[in-house]
Amino acid sequence: MGPSRRVLGGAIVMTMCVVASLGTHPAAAQDYENSLRSLDYAPDPLTRSPRLLGMGRLTLANDLHNHINLWDFAGSPAGLADAESLSTVEYRPGTRSSTGYHDLDSDPTPHERQQLGARQMRQNIEGWRRTSPTTAYGLTGELATLQWDRPFNGVKEERGTFTVPSITAIVNSRLPWLRSTRFDLGVRLSTSRETYDDLYYDYFLSPQGEYLGHPTAEATAPDVFTPNQTSTSTVTGGLALAMHVTSGLKAAIGYDRGSTTIQGNNDALRSTSRIDEKRPIEVGQATLVGRVGRHLEFGADGRAWRSNSQEYFFWSVSAGPAQEPLVGEGKRLDRRIEGTAVRSRARWVSGPFEIGASFGTSFRRNKVTPWYQSSDSEPESFNEFLDVVGFRTGADTLSLPPRVQAALVEERGYDMAAGGSWGLSGGRGTLGAEAHRWRARIDQPTVASGPEPQGWDVRAGAEYRCLPSLLARAGWSYGISDRDRLTSDDAFRHTTASTGFGYQAIGSRWSVDLGFALDWVDPDFGDPIHTRERHQQLAIQSRWVF
Repeated sequence: MGPSRRVLGGAIVMTMCVVASLGTHPAAAQDYENSLRSLDYAPDPLTRSPRLLGMGRLTLANDLHNHINLWDFAGSPAGLADAESLSTVEYRPGTRSSTGYHDLDSDPTPHERQQLGARQMRQNIEGWRRTSPTTAYGLTGELATLQWDRPFNGVKEERGTFTVPSITAIVNSRLPWLRSTRFDLGVRLSTSRETYDDLYYDYFLSPQGEYLGHPTAEATAPDVFTPNQTSTSTVTGGLALAMHVTSGLKAAIGYDRGSTTIQGNNDALRSTSRIDEKRPIEVGQATLVGRVGRHLEFGADGRAWRSNSQEYFFWSVSAGPAQEPLVGEGKRLDRRIEGTAVRSRARWVSGPFEIGASFGTSFRRNKVTPWYQSSDSEPESFNEFLDVVGFRTGADTLSLPPRVQAALVEERGYDMAAGGSWGLSGGRGTLGAEAHRWRARIDQPTVASGPEPQGWDVRAGAEYRCLPSLLARAGWSYGISDRDRLTSDDAFRHTTASTGFGYQAIGSRWSVDLGFALDWVDPDFGDPIHTRERHQQLAIQSRWVF
């Protein structure tokens, strides 16, 4: 889903659902991947394709990293050697940003208020050594940062900052225990560490308006117990096995198992609070890619994942000199996360013409169950501890976090696309156009059904060779997104313009591609407060072949 297909309303809806799905703990809810989803920064199908970003965000056109194979299409480590025949090193810096405003009708002069501010920076490098058509190894690493500013109340903002370094190593070769040349083995090992700081600041006030993200006085947090610093460490390992069923058909299965350790803290002058959670996760994958005749190629990929975990808490608050401190520790909740995702794609090629289509569907279920102590030998319950705090002398001066409530959130969705491209004769360039549509449904079965966000857009892009070593690119898209089709007056227009270029000197092993896109998001209904958003994305890829 491209960033032009959701707006502030969709981000707010998604954020609320993510918070509910992961429990009543704000710090735990604001992990990096969920924040990217709320901002519509993920999943990004063009992470490795700045060329297509500059061509109107086309997702079906043929590209260096957009082939229908086990590696580019499904990310299976068993297909790394088949993806290319060359050894490569690629460096990809990139950035994305979002801003949102609305007008305030105030005397004597109307001014604006910012309700969204976000900026992501990414530094990615990947290098692969291919020693033969069947053997490859290497690694990919990334350092990402994200700052997300949003209103907390009428006078202060909540400012979350992430820093996420990660690295993944992969080895791919023929299965060593069999003489058959039909089987390939892929081994993957990855690790990442996510740090998150959640702070509060006053709005920046000027004659023109009220703004987020500026240097202002730090504001008081809602309470001293909810962690405002969280570190998340993840280690994952997996195996994938691919089989060459026929000369034109490959199948692969994979299994990854990982462990995530989450620690959150809030350390004040006279208090400390901590949460701990170990979250194991299992992911299974099955992929089929192939070719029928000379013109048709296809791919299908399915994944399923699940995780069961428990979250524990520790509190300690000073009650003053010679007074017994307020101390509590025990278990907060049980958490279960599970989901499935299926993606399919097909491409028909005849000479310079290509016609492609894709379809994907997903399901996610997040369940939180509060913990209650049933015997003295079990950990203390968080909710029961809050009851004890409320009856303690002097506790009325404490601002307590909310109780853990049972929550079940289910999210279903699909997206589809169709389009075609035409290659100009003599390698002079490419023209392409696509149409996209998506819909989702987010339910809390014990509370209510909905919302049901949906949207569509059309995209067009072109690439033209200005010089033997220089390609110029441009694109455009237009669409409508509705944050909830069950309600009225919440649809927004999206207009996107993009540009870019590709450069490779004649005879050189080095090349560079750049893509930039700018989105304008405006209401598709009569809006008295004139809500508007702007999104920008810049991606660069430097590539060396050896």
